[in-house]
Amino acid sequence: NKAFFDFFFDFSSLEHFKKQYECICDLFIDEEGFLSKSNDNGIRWIDIVIENTSVHYRVKIKDMHGEIHIFEVSAKSVLLGDKERKVAVFNDITEMIEMKKALLSKVSEEENLRKHKETLLLQQSKMAAMGEMIGAISHQWRQPLNALAVLTQDILDAFHYGDLSETYIENFEQNALRQIDFMSQTIEDFRQFFKPDKEKS
Repeated sequence: NKAFFDFFFDFSSLEHFKKQYECICDLFIDEEGFLSKSNDNGIRWIDIVIENTSVHYRVKIKDMHGEIHIFEVSAKSVLLGDKERKVAVFNDITEMIEMKKALLSKVSEEENLRKHKETLLLQQSKMAAMGEMIGAISHQWRQPLNALAVLTQDILDAFHYGDLSETYIENFEQNALRQIDFMSQTIEDFRQFFKPDKEKS
């Protein structure tokens, strides 16, 4: 038909085509997943298609420009007069497959973009939570830091006035360690609070 000769434009008629090829199957590109001229048992491609109507067979054929096209193939036996003929229909699905690939690529691109945005939002959320935690820790630390500053200034005064006894040093150590323990526990409390639930359990 016209579509056949539009595809194989080097040929003006079926007779012209048959001078070079015995069958259109001579142009099938032998590739896994696609129909070939015959199977391992020597059964011809058209008989395979006729006998397995529920299967969607595809073939690859190179056009006169050297571009590969993918066809979906169907076939059936028909009676023309008193003779049985086998008729095959080739539907070029190349453009549809390319459109599907482009669509899948676009979907994948959008999915990657969505994941990237989610990652950025998660990072921003973590940074905001970290900022809140640091702000809360600094607020909690203000009093013990002030207490440590007073203790440090007081020990220098005690040294100048000769009050730096063993008892004084022991009291200083206890008071300083108490403030330091409080600060350490504050960090631990916030660390536990900001852990994911699965880590807390």
